[in-house]
Amino acid sequence: MSLKIAVRDWSAFERAIGSHIEAWSGDAEFVSFDIGEHELRFVSGSDPGDFDLFLSVTDWIPEGAKNGAFVDLTSRFEDDPPVGWPEGWHKAMHQLVEFDGAVWGLPYHDGPQVLHYRKDLFEDPEEQQRFKDLSGFDLRPPKSWPEFLDVAVYFTRPLEGLWGACMGAYPDGHNNVYDFLVHLWSRGGELLTDGRPSFASREGEEALQFMHNLVHVNQVVEKTCLDLNSVESGDYYASGRAAMMWNWSGFAVTAEEPDSQIRGLNACSMMPKGRGKRGRSVSLNVFWAMTILSSSKNQDEAWEFFKHIAQAEMDVVTTESGCSGVRLSTWQNPEIQSRLPAYQLMEPTHENSQILPRIPEYPAINSAISDAVAAVMKQEMRPQEALQKAQNRAEEILAG
Repeated sequence: MSLKIAVRDWSAFERAIGSHIEAWSGDAEFVSFDIGEHELRFVSGSDPGDFDLFLSVTDWIPEGAKNGAFVDLTSRFEDDPPVGWPEGWHKAMHQLVEFDGAVWGLPYHDGPQVLHYRKDLFEDPEEQQRFKDLSGFDLRPPKSWPEFLDVAVYFTRPLEGLWGACMGAYPDGHNNVYDFLVHLWSRGGELLTDGRPSFASREGEEALQFMHNLVHVNQVVEKTCLDLNSVESGDYYASGRAAMMWNWSGFAVTAEEPDSQIRGLNACSMMPKGRGKRGRSVSLNVFWAMTILSSSKNQDEAWEFFKHIAQAEMDVVTTESGCSGVRLSTWQNPEIQSRLPAYQLMEPTHENSQILPRIPEYPAINSAISDAVAAVMKQEMRPQEALQKAQNRAEEILAG
């Protein structure tokens, strides 16, 4: 009896799941889908086919739970838990799979947003002196978004094939929304206040204007980034064309792959904070979790696969495959921390991370925000107008 697993179309997922299947005593196969197909087929429960397991981004789990698409795994986690559950995972890894008195999935691939930067550029004595002569302060990984802009302007050298920064601005409801929210929160803004949308605020406008300006006004981000998703922006950074990137910590692995042009040259630091008294360093806690589909006829075998991939050694395999492990033992592994310094930031970053609303209406709200960000990045609307339109839609969605 073969298990069938649906995963996102990403080579690292495919390598990791493939390795887990090879090391498992049972029989399983995986099929890759793009994000749109994922949500349409499996979260809605409309067309799950003969799949048993579904690797879901945590944004979708509340909607999938409401639609009856996912199995409530509470009794299995209580009666036959994976080795080390729950203390082997950081509390942040429980937030998005445990809610409404139930457990809906197993954390699989994490990696909060951090600042990636080229240490060969930042540690070059000539660059350091030239930057200080021009700016009046030392060259360092930026602690604030205004400082980030100063550094990005300095390193923007199109004729040399180098830009100050890169970003994943493709309007797929993924990084374009997450980046906006990180900028919003870092400036003291909120997505929801007392359950009501509140992102069409001064902080929201400043956040979205900042993102727009990086491409169109300051011109420190190449316009091709408007067509890059999160994975493609990680590849762009690994090609050596940008001095900095804020993105998922997992892309530190991409920077170390054999075809990377910056292998051994990438470093990571905490996210910059917004200006003013309310400014703070904020990351986003969103991850991928393995779920069991309610339509599965092989739920006992699926749970055995759950326990298999949750093992400490399998979490290391996930990491070695190019994903980001989720167990504390992986995060704290000295060898992994030495080779992939982003893992040194996993625990402190999660201490200050924000989560998205655990409500079934959130994916529709996310779509409204994605449209607003896209309209501004394409210069079709101004931030205030676009955000207010999205907030009106969000209010209608919550009102039912």
